[in-house]
Amino acid sequence: MKRTALVCFLLCGCGNDGTVSDFLGFNQKVVGNEVSVQVTNVQSQVDAFPIAEKHCRQYGRAARYATMSSHNATFDCVKTD
Repeated sequence: MKRTALVCFLLCGCGNDGTVSDFLGFNQKVVGNEVSVQVTNVQSQVDAFPIAEKHCRQYGRAARYATMSSHNATFDCVKTD
């Protein structure tokens, strides 16, 4: 039983379709505007980047990593040339 649970846990992180996996059983939340965005409940800034990039692209900008605190990643939305 324990081995099956461990295998399932490890496989949950496999395969990346550009979305952030559900970390710790909670959905990610995106809060931001045209100059910055925070993605909550992520394991790393790498996991949060696609979500932040999608948010910033709404404003014709690109996501640039700023900080990581606990399970929250913050990005600046910067102008692109």
